[in-house]
Amino acid sequence: MFIHQKIHLHRRCIPIIALAVLTTVSCIPSRDYLMENAPQISVASFVIRSVAGTAMTADLMLSINNRYDVEVPLTTLTADVSDGSGALLVSANVTTNTFIGALSTTLIPVSALLDMSRIANATASAVSQGKMLLTVRGSALIGKGKRAQALPFEHTITVIIPRVGISKLGIGEINPIAGRVNLAARLTVENDPAAGTLVAITYTCTLNGTLISSASLSNVSPKEERSEFDLSLPVYMRVATDAFSAVVSRKSVAYVIDAVFIYRTAEGEQAVPYRFAGSLGGK
Repeated sequence: MFIHQKIHLHRRCIPIIALAVLTTVSCIPSRDYLMENAPQISVASFVIRSVAGTAMTADLMLSINNRYDVEVPLTTLTADVSDGSGALLVSANVTTNTFIGALSTTLIPVSALLDMSRIANATASAVSQGKMLLTVRGSALIGKGKRAQALPFEHTITVIIPRVGISKLGIGEINPIAGRVNLAARLTVENDPAAGTLVAITYTCTLNGTLISSASLSNVSPKEERSEFDLSLPVYMRVATDAFSAVVSRKSVAYVIDAVFIYRTAEGEQAVPYRFAGSLGGK
């Protein structure tokens, strides 16, 4: 994130690895050999995964192809993921002690916790186009100490972003005895086959900065091109006294609803986050 993704490889000119890295070579390789056979790095997969509620991780799988006839040590991997505007979404740094075998390819996983605000803003900017462009930039450090050489890589990923909106948000049942007010929200989703099959929705709601509800809908399996899902958002006085009082008295209250839509594809599950913010009530 899997939501159907098209990976476009933009190969950079990879610098020559220092001769000292190839410590087991019995003879000094030629310059042409080093240039023509430098290790290649590509993105094998990229997904945004829901780990708990609206908490998400960016899971990147890098493929390193060692074209030398000797193994080379990999010590560090760094990767930055940015949206189409260049805004940084997440950074990851992995320290390892992996040897890439001679004439072989090794997959290296890189994972980092995503900031909901950053990724949701990127989704909001891209939803009108129905897709989000993400750029993955980084480098792999081959060798150790003064012998190390950094191999840069850069790849662009296109992620399908289904159109989602709130068609209804208001006050439902008021139960003063239980000290509870139910807010009702309706999400409208335009299903895109390229995004995969929607299987679950997790969401949270805050009022005036206080978390008041966290829940999920599972086994949603929409069958139509356009689907609607009703969310129940109970507000308890004992949890959010100020927000409860504001809602009951019809005063203006600021809301933020974070929703993560989980899709199933051939590559696995992919999460797409959305954030809806505004004000409710007010005379």
